[in-house]
Amino acid sequence: MNNRRPDFADDEESIETEEYGPLPDLDYRFFEYMQEGVIVYTPVRYGSDKIIDLTVIYANLAAYRQRKSLKKELIGKNITDLYGYETAQEELKIAYEVISTGRGKKYQTYFAPLDKYFSVTAFVPKEDIYITLSTDITKQKKAEEEILAANQKLQDIIEFLPDATFVIDENKIVIAWNKAIEEMTGVYKEEIIGKGDYAYSVPFYGEKRPIVIDLIFLDEKEIESKYSYVKREGTTLFAEVFVNNLFGGKGAYVFVKASPLYDKDKNLYGAIETVRNITEQKKAEMDLLESEEKFRSTIEQSTDGISIMDESGILIEWNKGMEEITGVKRDEFIGKPVWESQYELLPEEEKTPELYEYIQGTILQFLQTGKAEWINKPLDRKIQRPDGEIRFTQSVTYPIKTERGIIIGSITRDITEQKKTEEQLIYEQKLLDTVLNNIPVSVAVAEAPSGRLIRVNEQFEKIWEQPYKPSESIEDYSTYKGFHSDGSAYKPEEWPLARSITTGEVVTGEEISLLSENGTKKILSVSSTPIKDKNGQIILGVVIAADISKLKKD
Repeated sequence: MNNRRPDFADDEESIETEEYGPLPDLDYRFFEYMQEGVIVYTPVRYGSDKIIDLTVIYANLAAYRQRKSLKKELIGKNITDLYGYETAQEELKIAYEVISTGRGKKYQTYFAPLDKYFSVTAFVPKEDIYITLSTDITKQKKAEEEILAANQKLQDIIEFLPDATFVIDENKIVIAWNKAIEEMTGVYKEEIIGKGDYAYSVPFYGEKRPIVIDLIFLDEKEIESKYSYVKREGTTLFAEVFVNNLFGGKGAYVFVKASPLYDKDKNLYGAIETVRNITEQKKAEMDLLESEEKFRSTIEQSTDGISIMDESGILIEWNKGMEEITGVKRDEFIGKPVWESQYELLPEEEKTPELYEYIQGTILQFLQTGKAEWINKPLDRKIQRPDGEIRFTQSVTYPIKTERGIIIGSITRDITEQKKTEEQLIYEQKLLDTVLNNIPVSVAVAEAPSGRLIRVNEQFEKIWEQPYKPSESIEDYSTYKGFHSDGSAYKPEEWPLARSITTGEVVTGEEISLLSENGTKKILSVSSTPIKDKNGQIILGVVIAADISKLKKD
């Protein structure tokens, strides 16, 4: 025994051989170089049977390493002293079971004093000798906990998605089935989680068969043929179908989206499918197509211009509103390609063969792909009516899916008067700027109550003799060096503009001695007034300053 001395890493404290304790009647040399932590105990009994403690009589190097953070010697110590009473009770309970039955036990435990998880094998090689072999599995357990937490978070997200959703793994076993799909199919997650062999198709179709989600793993035209609409975008699949079994046999039109799931190494490990009830939308579309006359009667009452083109781009609707806006009668455009009508309404100076091809190309591309930048966005256009009058319009174009493809609707408003108003405002703004920049006094406007300067005219820097700084608050007025008639300096809150904003004071012709940044002095005549809203609340302050230095000298 005295020759045993395991090798230590350079950064470890050496452990003297004697610290391994006496080992009478047993030869434990084969424990010395084991990777598992080996500890040998003798039980401390109360009376003849009850074990109240365990005394350490041997611990190998691995055991010391595992418990290094305790910074305690082990040999000769009782576990209640080493680990605390509560932790020791769990260990004593297992020790009693193993010692009393003579049967070994393997278990996992969380060891609070070390904040570690161990896999432990306990056994009794001879009477009153109890041995544990422990492996540190902390990293493994914490990784498992992180995975479980991530999976639980994913499950929670899926559970509360508004669309019916389920997930399968790479073996097509159902691993998630949310509340919305329970309500849609009447099948609860407890009945289907863990099942494979196309079990997820039964709630929809009453039989086990491949469905859209299975196209993630294979490409079968037979599957696609069962759906009225199937589309691929990258790795994602979209489909539409009527399913008889849903909602207690009432059936529903559904929009299905299936996507693959990849791990961090981009390996396919499953797929997710969402199922959205679009019954109302489909009914509305069918009603629109099947009741064209009723539909036309409705839109004819609209004061907005409404036009519709079919799946091939031919105009099939042009209501009275469009007639009023464009000056073109319905019969002149119905049956024509929509790009021709758009081109004909352009001002004459804008018409070119290239522009015609561009308009035609963008519309045809949308009909083929279902994508365009101008869909569902307000677009302003300038048009020329047959009588030569120029008008401005704003249109919003939107797609409507049908069994045969996509039709396009457009709502148009005449915004000519609005444009004129905007142009008038721009003109008046420019006129105001011209006036302000040509008067021989400084003008500044500030917000109330902050005092933030929001506008100055061109004379501002010349009269104040320093660059305009967009002050954020009244405190920033300290950058301007002004003096009262008694020679005292103006505090920020004493400037006329600050007083008008904060108290509503109207200041007229207050003389202020100004010291500019370059050291020159001048005298300004400063007037300011508050601007109030209709409720009497101060919203702005305006200050006017004139250089009267020459007048004062004269």
